[in-house]
Amino acid sequence: MAAAAAGLLSLNVSQVWFARSPNSETAFQALIFAALCAYARMETTGARFFAVVAASLLGILLFLRVEAFIVLAIVAGAVALDVAVGRRIRPMFLFPLIAWSPGGRRISSPTSGRTLINPSASSGT
Repeated sequence: MAAAAAGLLSLNVSQVWFARSPNSETAFQALIFAALCAYARMETTGARFFAVVAASLLGILLFLRVEAFIVLAIVAGAVALDVAVGRRIRPMFLFPLIAWSPGGRRISSPTSGRTLINPSASSGT
């Protein structure tokens, strides 16, 4: 299954095009796939380790690209569906995700003016 996914990604025109120049999209894709894999593993095995890994990877996405909020909305929908069918959401998934969220919102906000390099910068001129 992983080989098939890797093969499809290598044939994808946009993947080949963006692979020519270094940017954050390749890392973004890798983190999304790893986070979703860890989330699925958490649901099937119930292991706390994969809950923390999935939440941490989703939290790191917030620092990588602003579009991570779309991914988090989709994951929130999946969590809501899990709750609707009666599955229990593990606190070891929610606590790290909540802990990562404010920092990612503040750093990746285009209007904040603050960055990891210059945290004291203000948004005004």
